[in-house]
Amino acid sequence: MNTVILKICIFAVIFNYRFMTLRYILGPIALVLVSISLVCCTERTLPVLAEADAVMESRPDSALAILEGVDTAALDRESDKALYALLMTQAMVKTDRPIESDSLICVARDYFSEHGREFDRMRAYFYHGYILVMGNSNSYAQAIECAIPAYDISLSLDDDYWRAKCAELLADIYSNSYHYEEALEYRREAADYYNRAGKIANHRYSLADMASELGALDQKTRAITLLDSVRVLAATSPVDSNLIAYSESPLLDLCIDNGDVEKAIHIAHDLYNHRLRYGLSSSDYSRLAYVFYVEGRMSESDSCLNNAHEKFQKSPGAMTVFYASLASMLSKEKKYKEEKEYTDSILKYQNEAICEMFGQSILAAQQKINDQKLMDERRHSDNLLRNLVFCLIFFPCVIVLIIRNNRIKKRNIELELESRISQIEALSDDLRVSILEKDELVSSVNNQVVEITSLKSQVTELCSKVTAIPESVDCVHESIEYLFRDRFKTINLICNEYHTMHDNEQNRLKLIHKVIDEVNSLKEKRRLDEIKDLLNTYMDGIIDKLTEECKFLKQADIDFLTYIYAGFSSHAVCLFTDIRIKNFYNKRIRLRNRIEAANPPSKILFISKIK
Repeated sequence: MNTVILKICIFAVIFNYRFMTLRYILGPIALVLVSISLVCCTERTLPVLAEADAVMESRPDSALAILEGVDTAALDRESDKALYALLMTQAMVKTDRPIESDSLICVARDYFSEHGREFDRMRAYFYHGYILVMGNSNSYAQAIECAIPAYDISLSLDDDYWRAKCAELLADIYSNSYHYEEALEYRREAADYYNRAGKIANHRYSLADMASELGALDQKTRAITLLDSVRVLAATSPVDSNLIAYSESPLLDLCIDNGDVEKAIHIAHDLYNHRLRYGLSSSDYSRLAYVFYVEGRMSESDSCLNNAHEKFQKSPGAMTVFYASLASMLSKEKKYKEEKEYTDSILKYQNEAICEMFGQSILAAQQKINDQKLMDERRHSDNLLRNLVFCLIFFPCVIVLIIRNNRIKKRNIELELESRISQIEALSDDLRVSILEKDELVSSVNNQVVEITSLKSQVTELCSKVTAIPESVDCVHESIEYLFRDRFKTINLICNEYHTMHDNEQNRLKLIHKVIDEVNSLKEKRRLDEIKDLLNTYMDGIIDKLTEECKFLKQADIDFLTYIYAGFSSHAVCLFTDIRIKNFYNKRIRLRNRIEAANPPSKILFISKIK
């Protein structure tokens, strides 16, 4: 149940966060389920009870000592009280302590039948049935109502040891209620599963019990053979004297019934010599009294009869054996009157046994359990059907909600996609307009370039005047730079005038025709090399140093800086390098920053001349 709650809880939480529209519906449900699962899954056990449970199978005396030291008043929870009752009963059974009533184990059974682990439920049913069978109540009909559920749980737990113990309990119930065939089947199963569980001693005791059931089914030869085999196993090292006595007790009865007097006498002597050690029962003493009587050992026979009477348990089986032994002895003495009285007593107790058997009606109790199982299975089937109907209703609703939620999401995505497409179309229109404007601008620039070509003649004329300045001028560096820059003053003025006369088309055309030839000549590599030589001569080899120290600069960058170092104006440089005035300033700043970042040896010279 707890596992189911946890699974539903996990599903609700995942579903809640997967589908946001159902958050306020599934959120509270998930919270409630988490709380229930935490409460239901929390099982605490007192450490002292856990310690006793851990050593119960290996050291039952220690477990009993631990439990006797527990303060029962401190057990404030029902689960602890039930576990204490179960463990105390188990410890008392394992240490052969007398148990007067089943009130203690009933506490454990009532609790574990509805709560706790399956293993504890099985043990509670088992020990309740065990007490009912082995105690003085002999309530076999009530005992089988405990033994069958314990056996069923042991099958589900797949525990070989406990399956053997539960099968053994069922065999005791069937044997004591004279259903020997059913008892024999469960004896075989107990012996088999004790062997699988590695419990060799229990396996051998179960074989001895199987022999007793075979004897009750009048298969005395097989029973004697099996008991002899168990005696041989018990006599091998290490010797198990208790198992020897346990197997000799039914073997003596079988030998008497089978007429094997010699073997019966041998076994009787062995049992009698170790009577104090083995702890014989009233039935054992009755059989010994009969054997000694037949052997003629009257003192031992009388002693055994007295012991049988002292250990007498008023159960039909024990009474029958006792009076049968007395009747056999009186018959041999030909005391028929006294024999008849004991025979009548035997019939009386056998009649009581039959009445008790019919009163308990083991088969009726078993049928009642089977009917209860059928009712439980029918109830389980009804629950499954209800759960199935619930799932058939709930999950389609969930699927419908999921589909609806997905459709809403899909519609939102489509709307968003349409909005994005509209934005893209608007941007495309803007881009087309920009391209058209760019085409117009390019056309205008081409026209201006054509007009500039008309200035070549004027530029050529001005450059010839500039180059006519004597090369041997010997003055200070500042005067040289001033004169060098002044050589291009005319062309600078022309270029500046060209840009300021754009409104007067006639004057502009005249000016263009004057300078276009000179501009074209200055753009040629030959004239550019002449300017570089002049700069190297009068500016301390600035172009050679720039080329050597700033290898990261391209040839176009060096040409651009050559025009600047030569003193041309920004408009003139734009004409020579075919760039726009806006790009001129950006490029000049960029080259200045790159030279500063590279930090060449002549950085100050390079930067100071960039104006």
